[in-house]
Formats: sequence, structure tokens, C-alpha cells
Amino acid sequence: MREFVCSLFAVAMVCFAARESAQASMLAYYPLGEAGSVTGANNLPVDVVSTHDLLNPIGTATVVPVVAGAPGSTDALSFTPNQGYYYVDAGFLPADNFRVEIWANPTADQNSYLLTLGQADGFIAIGIASPEAGVNNWFATHFNVDWIGAASGTGQTATLNTWTKLGIERYNGVTTLYINDVAQAGSSAYENASVNTGEFLHLGVQPGGSTYFAGALDELTFTAIPEPSGFSMSGLALVGLLRVVRNRRR
Repeated sequence: MREFVCSLFAVAMVCFAARESAQASMLAYYPLGEAGSVTGANNLPVDVVSTHDLLNPIGTATVVPVVAGAPGSTDALSFTPNQGYYYVDAGFLPADNFRVEIWANPTADQNSYLLTLGQADGFIAIGIASPEAGVNNWFATHFNVDWIGAASGTGQTATLNTWTKLGIERYNGVTTLYINDVAQAGSSAYENASVNTGEFLHLGVQPGGSTYFAGALDELTFTAIPEPSGFSMSGLALVGLLRVVRNRRR
């Protein structure tokens, strides 16, 4: 009986260790507003878990208080009007198996990008489209290639002056848009997303500076998603169970 209990404990520990090793790892985190998360006269966004600060400003976003937004957040950055930041080091974001999340609060009808990853065709962008006065929709795209979620964001309503959590997950070549943690229909299987090329990260502004986001942004995070380790875990667990059977037969 003692061997049986010990073997079960060993199997549980192996499963726990395998699960823990498969957890997503944080690549960059920009709180966008709180003390220590912006720096300099232009309120440059600081990456508080690594060194990927957004050191290239276009104007100066303003720190504003957060009401009914991201849990635990007290401040955000307002990008109205014509303000943004970009980052030129293309190294830290993998081409696949990652997740990016950001909170957004639009304040006006607009057609703009709030976040872009990359510059070549196929880069990932999250934005807002206003096909007519009073109508706004969240959209995501592989630029010039494919929509992520609904085409033009149709049906993915963006409510003005309301905080919304937006996310892009790219996993094994498939890109999915999330709105308030709900996956949107119409994932893209575009394989050659150029997410880490050129001045690859633009916040609040489209590459080239042709359009700007009107509103506030908060809590930008990048995480890496590891490959599943289920096969190895199952194999080790099987070894433990075989030992249980062997010991009980003695």
C-alpha cells in the first residue's frame, strides 16, 4: 500500500511539473499609465518585465484615470489627438505561438489602428472601423492578406467611452481575435504573418502615421505560448502507473 501511495504521489508531481512548464511566459508588459510605467516628457511606455520600452514618440499621450476598466488598473494613456509610439527592435516577439492583449476605450467614430505588429504585408493589426456615423466595430487583420474575425469587423460592436479587452492569439499558424475574452468566428490560417519586421510595434498609430486612435489604451501584454507537452507528460505518467501495478503484484 505504501508503494501504491508513493507511486500515485510521484505521478501527480510529474503531471503538476509538466503543467507548470507549459504555462505561458510573459515577454513584455506595458501598464500604460501607473507610476513607473511611463517615462520622460513624452510619457514613453515602459516595459516593466523586460527592456522593450517604446522609445519613439509621435506627440505625447496623456495619463488619465481609469474608471470601470482593466481590473486593478488606476491609470491609462489617452491618445487624442494624433499621438502614438513605435518600437524598432523586432527581436522579442516570436513569429508564432504568442498572445497579445490590450484594453481600449474609443471616444469618437473613427477608422484607425490601435496596435500593429510588423510592417510588411501580412502584419497583424487591431483597429476600429466606422462604416457610418454612430456605428463602430472592432476589427483585426493580416494587413493586405486576410481578416481575423469578421470582415471589416461587421457585428463586432465597439461601444464609445467603454473599456473593452481585445486580444490576438496566434497558435500553430492560426490567428484568432478575442473580444472581452470571447473568441470571434473567422480565425485566419495565414502562415507567413510578418509580425516582427521593421518598426514592428506601433501603439495608437498606423505605420506611416496616416491614422491615429482616438481614445485611451491600457494594460498591453505579450506572452509566449509553449507547445503542448501532453505526450511527454502522458508517457511519464504511464511509467508511474506501471510501477504501481508492478509493486502491487509483489
